Amino acid sequence: MENTCKCSFQAADALWKFRRLNLRKKYDFYIIDGDWAMSGAFNNHPNLWYVHSPIREIWDAYNYTRNNMVPMPLRGIFDLWVKCNRYLNRKYIEKVDRLVCNSNNTKNRLKKFLNREAKVINPPIETSKLHYKKNGDFWLSVNRLLPPKRVEIQIRAFKKMRD
Repeated sequence: MENTCKCSFQAADALWKFRRLNLRKKYDFYIIDGDWAMSGAFNNHPNLWYVHSPIREIWDAYNYTRNNMVPMPLRGIFDLWVKCNRYLNRKYIEKVDRLVCNSNNTKNRLKKFLNREAKVINPPIETSKLHYKKNGDFWLSVNRLLPPKRVEIQIRAFKKMRD
């Protein structure tokens, strides 16, 4: 829980820092990238928010985060924190001029949780030269090692496999 609280408070601190950011029309256009950075749209226009996901721990991963990462005595405080951040998310999304996201999955989350439409622009990955070839006896999992990523599920699954 200590890491969860630390990450949550750091993220909330970032939200407020981006909210106060005012580049005073130094640029013609602002591109915002990052789930907690959306508040940077408040003072900087015109802007575009490139979305990888709405904030997972307050939207679609809320129940998992609350039930598996927050100790029982702190759940009321967590619920209040989530309620405040959902409110702020809804307020800051009003200041975003244009939305672009990285997948249809993210597009659906934006519509469901923040009631906004977005255009999908997939990350620029050249796939035409990639071909599947069995390379060995391993599994590659590319994630940040944070509890909401649930990497432990992969580890438990592979422990159960004979090969």
